[in-house]
Amino acid sequence: MNAFPSTFQPAYRGEPSRSYFMSHDNGDILQPFKFKVGDIVCWTNDYGVKWRGRRIVEVDRDAKSRPLYYLEPTDAPWMYVREPNLVYETMSLTQLQDQSRYDYSLRQRAQRDPGYLPSIARAIATQPGTVNSPSESPI
Repeated sequence: MNAFPSTFQPAYRGEPSRSYFMSHDNGDILQPFKFKVGDIVCWTNDYGVKWRGRRIVEVDRDAKSRPLYYLEPTDAPWMYVREPNLVYETMSLTQLQDQSRYDYSLRQRAQRDPGYLPSIARAIATQPGTVNSPSESPI
């Protein structure tokens, strides 16, 4: 027995209407992602708090074709970050080590994997941006 009535028709048939295209901002569909998986970024939340030394582990698009990024280390792996809230990380290894004293997720990850912060520092050296001078505050 068929679970659907014989008169079942898909909700969408044919091409989208002109009103669909007029009501959606498709200007950024062909724009490339600014970041890629493996990039090390600094995430600034909506309140201005900076989360330093984060690695992008997944890139996705939301319903409006904007890139969404998933970062590590984090205590909320389901939470995405929008591209405007990210910049390439520029901290040195020493600054990352200092920062980990104040950042629980970064400290926990560094304790589980002692090579994590040095690997982040090496990745930072190969991506766009420059390493900050040691005199700059890590916070």
